Amino acid sequence: MRYTAQLGLDAAAFDTDRTSVAVLERIRRVVASGLASGQVLGTPMLFIDGVVHRGGYDPRTLPAALTP
Repeated sequence: MRYTAQLGLDAAAFDTDRTSVAVLERIRRVVASGLASGQVLGTPMLFIDGVVHRGGYDPRTLPAALTP
């Protein structure tokens, strides 16, 4: 929550959204989808254009993976 102000977010709205049933249901759907894919083995897990990114998350590697 302490980052909401730094990011210019409405802290009250963020907290309300974060704890909402809609968000919980979306998280459950995403987790179920990831498990069903057989590709999600843990976190963090990143898909780029539907393909699991197996490379690094550092500032040099990630932008290169996003460039076609």
